[in-house]
Amino acid sequence: GNSPVRPPQRNDLNQTASTNPGAVQKLVPPSVTQLLRLRPSLSWQKGDPNFLGTNTRVSGGWKRALPQSLEAKELHVQLGYWCRLLEGRKQAIRTLAKREELCALDCLGISENTASIILLPSLQLAVAKLGLELRLSFWAHSEGRRRDA
Repeated sequence: GNSPVRPPQRNDLNQTASTNPGAVQKLVPPSVTQLLRLRPSLSWQKGDPNFLGTNTRVSGGWKRALPQSLEAKELHVQLGYWCRLLEGRKQAIRTLAKREELCALDCLGISENTASIILLPSLQLAVAKLGLELRLSFWAHSEGRRRDA
């Protein structure tokens, strides 16, 4: 049977360069911050060390995490937050899209069994009106499964 999906473990607004090699060169995190009028939780520029420190990043990136107070809430509540926050920033999102930079809401959910995600049409429409890509990723996880196996 279906089991409820735990609240997403990661729910970020992501701004990264598209697969277009020219766009990879162009993304400059401070310009994204200025355009969206939002501070990132994490940002990096092309050439910065990656998280392991062994290589350098091939593109710039900009992420804003969901507020901690919403991390345990259901997905529709979290997406509603993003829609309200970004409602007045549609033109900025369109500008980023014109620069061939990917702007997406990136959600990672975890479930122990088959999971159902139900998004009301009004919420789907609100995300679509923002011009954002909605990326939903799910990880099957069992409490009994060894993590090192």
